[in-house]
Amino acid sequence: MKNGLKIPHRQPEASGGDPTKQPIDPYRMLPFYGLLVAAIIVFAARLVYLQGVKGADYSAAAQENREQLVNLPAPRGIIYDRNGVQLVRNVPSFNVTITPAYVPDDEIRLQELYRYISQLTGVPIHTPPLDTGTRCGLTDTPPCGITDLVSQGESLAPYVPVIVKKDVPTDVAFTIRERLRDLPGVGISVTPLRDYPTGALTAHVVGFMGPITKEVEQAYIDQGFDPSRDKIGYAGIEAWEQDLLAGKNGYKYIEEDVAGLELRTIGEPVNPVPG
Repeated sequence: MKNGLKIPHRQPEASGGDPTKQPIDPYRMLPFYGLLVAAIIVFAARLVYLQGVKGADYSAAAQENREQLVNLPAPRGIIYDRNGVQLVRNVPSFNVTITPAYVPDDEIRLQELYRYISQLTGVPIHTPPLDTGTRCGLTDTPPCGITDLVSQGESLAPYVPVIVKKDVPTDVAFTIRERLRDLPGVGISVTPLRDYPTGALTAHVVGFMGPITKEVEQAYIDQGFDPSRDKIGYAGIEAWEQDLLAGKNGYKYIEEDVAGLELRTIGEPVNPVPG
């Protein structure tokens, strides 16, 4: 007290306190906590569903993409005359293939790949203009371009190799094979090609071969044939002894990488039986 004046005494405030702020009512936060807990439950349930219920489906689908059934062609039987002279024989033929599912997604890389294969095989990137109503690949029409071949294969069976060019020269086949790691989706298949050393001299007896037609396609598929590759006899001995000469195709399951290259064989293959 000074000069008779009384100075009121103030209580010191707690350190950091703010008298203007009101304490938070914990009951007002209950809706927020409820929403947070609900979101966590929904997220956890979705995670369990994806990993537990759908995980098996996704895993099976991915495994199916990597595991492929490969049809193994049986060497067709050789025809001899009574003196042991070969009238018909098999010679290796190299085919350039593209598996639609394994080509690059990037359009620039895809076109670079098509250009490279086109330069080596002579197959155009795009199908030449056709008359209205005609389709490439039919008799007396220009061959399909690489783009159309791959598009058709993608719509029908994306994991089945599409033959771009049959019977390419050996040097072309080896050039492509050496660069397969840089050419995703591209492959080289080797199939036996029928060769007739005696030519026209015995053609009327030996006969000839041709593709499997749509009318009989299913019957031959049931016997293990691959209509996109296998041929059948149409005249002469080739036709008369079709079942004997054809043999029986084999098969194997393989695991492929993302470029479509074979990694390993799964299980024991069923070897083809030569004709």
